[in-house]
Amino acid sequence: MVAAELNLALAPSEFAAAFPFHIVLDDELRVLQVGAVLGRLCPALIEGEALSEHFTLQRPVLSQLDFDTVRKHRQSLFVLRYRDGQLRLRGEFVAQGRHLFFLGSPWVTAMVDMHQVGLALNDFAVHDPAVDLLFLLQTKNKALADAQELSCRLKEQKDNLKVAMLATEVAEQASRTKSEFLAMMSHEIRTPMNGVLGMLDHLLASDLSLTQRNCAATAAKSGKSLLGIIDNILDFSKIEAGKLQLESVDFSLRRAVADAVELLSYQAGEKHLQVDVDVAPDILDDLAGDAVRIRQVLVNYLGNAIKFSDSGRVAVRARLIGETDTQATIRFEVEDSGIGIDAVKQRTLFEPFTQADASTTRKYQGTGLGLAICKKLTALMGGEVGVCSEAGQGSTFWFTARLDKSIAVHTVRPEATGTTMAFRGHLLVCEDDPVNQMVAELHLNALGFTVDVVENGVDAVEAAARTHYDLAMLDMRLPDMDGLEVCRAIRAHQGDSGHMPIIIWTASMLGADRGRAAEAGADAMLGKPFEPSALKRTLSRFLAARDTRPALIPFTQDTRI
Repeated sequence: MVAAELNLALAPSEFAAAFPFHIVLDDELRVLQVGAVLGRLCPALIEGEALSEHFTLQRPVLSQLDFDTVRKHRQSLFVLRYRDGQLRLRGEFVAQGRHLFFLGSPWVTAMVDMHQVGLALNDFAVHDPAVDLLFLLQTKNKALADAQELSCRLKEQKDNLKVAMLATEVAEQASRTKSEFLAMMSHEIRTPMNGVLGMLDHLLASDLSLTQRNCAATAAKSGKSLLGIIDNILDFSKIEAGKLQLESVDFSLRRAVADAVELLSYQAGEKHLQVDVDVAPDILDDLAGDAVRIRQVLVNYLGNAIKFSDSGRVAVRARLIGETDTQATIRFEVEDSGIGIDAVKQRTLFEPFTQADASTTRKYQGTGLGLAICKKLTALMGGEVGVCSEAGQGSTFWFTARLDKSIAVHTVRPEATGTTMAFRGHLLVCEDDPVNQMVAELHLNALGFTVDVVENGVDAVEAAARTHYDLAMLDMRLPDMDGLEVCRAIRAHQGDSGHMPIIIWTASMLGADRGRAAEAGADAMLGKPFEPSALKRTLSRFLAARDTRPALIPFTQDTRI
C-alpha cells in the first residue's frame, strides 16, 4: 500500500521524506507499510507482521490493543518500545477508513541515545521537533563540555600558577641565599687578603735589600692578581643576582680616561708599549654617570690590549656618536697591535668563562669573566660592546655609554706630585681581626695619626663617648653589632655636639649599600683590601693634610656615599 492509495496529498517519496518513521496498519494492526529509516532500524518489521510482535505499548495505558481502542485515543501521545533494542517511538495514530497511520519519531533525550540506536540527524524529517530538541541538547551538551574543559584549563592554569609562584619563591630564596653566601665569602676572603696586601705594602715602604724588595713586590703583585679574580667573580655574581646598581655623579670624562691609563702605565712600560690617548674635543668634560664602572671597562680593555701585545702601540679613544639636550652617547675604543682574534672566536668573546683560545689561558692567564662583566656593565649604562679584529692584525675593542650632561660646574684640580701627604689627628679604629688591626694601625701611624683600636661595637661606642676623635673607621662585620649599628649609636650619643667623620671599612663589597650607610650617618665607605692611595684620598676629604693641597677627587664607589 502506498500513500496515494490512502488519499494523502503527498507523493510516495514525499510521504517517506516527511515521515521516515511511519507505520501503516490494517484493522487487525498488521503492518502494511514502514518508513524507510524505521525499516532500516527494524528489518524484521515487514508487511503482514503483527505490530505487537515487535513493539510494546508503553503509553497510554490501554485495556487492550485493537483497532477500535486505538482509534478512540487518536489524540493521545503513543510511545512504542522496540522489543529487540533500545529504540522507542513516540507519535500519534491517525485513522483513515479501516487503516491506522502511526506518525512519529524516535524518542531520544541525548545525542548518545541516537548513536546507540544507530541514528543520525539526517534521518529525521525537516519539520520534526525532535531535531530541534536534539540540536538544543547538542548545544547544551557542547556548552557543558566547553565549560568543563574551561574549568579543567583554569584549574590547570591555577595549578601551574601555584607551581610558578612556588618556583619563584624558591628562586628568590636561592638568590638571597646566594647573595648572603657571596657576601660572607667576600668578607672571609677579602679580610685575610687585606692583611696580606697591607703588610706587603707596609713592607715595601721600608728599607729592603734588592732581593727582599723583589720578593715582596712579586708577592704583592700575585696577591693583587688574586684579588682581581675575586673581584671579577663577585662583580659577575652581583650583576647576575641583580644586586649591582650604578651611580650617577658628576665626573670628568678626560680624568676618568687618564686614570685608567695611569693605572696600567707601569705594565705598558714593562713591555715598552706606547699608550696614546685621544678624546675628541667635541665631547663635554663635565658629565654625570658611574665613572668607576666606565674606568673598570676601560681598564679591562686596556689590560687585555697590553697583555696580548708584545710591541707597538696601544690607542685609547673616545668619540661622541649621539647627543640630546640632556644626554651624550660616547663610544670608547681600545686598539692594540697584538695577536688578534679570528671571526669565529669573536662570537663568544663576551660570554662568561670564555677565552678566544684555550691556550691563551695557559699563556696569558685569565678567568674569561672580564669581557662578560664589561658587556653587562655596558648594558646597565645603556650601551653596547663589540670587537673588530683579524688574527695576527691586532684588535679594537669598543663600548658605548649613555651619560647625562652635568649641570654642575666641575673643577678638577691638578693632583700634587712629588709631595708627601702628612696628616695629624687622633683616630678610632673598630676591627675584630687582629691582622687587620695591625694593618690599619701601621698605615695610619705612617701617615701621622695616633690610633686607638677596639675590637667590638660596644667598646667603639663607649670609646667615642669618652674620648674626642677626629675620625672613626668602623668595620662592617663585628661580633656583636654591625658597623651601621655602631654608627647610629655614636651619632645618637653625639647629638648636636659635633660631627665626627665616620668611614665604614668593609670587606663585604657585595653587600655594601651606600644608601643604608648614609642613612645610618656614615660619611664614606672604604673597601678591604685598600690601596694606600685610596686610604689617603678618603682621609684627605675629612682631615686636612700638611705640606700639600689635597686634590679634588671624583666621588668614586670606594669613597663616596
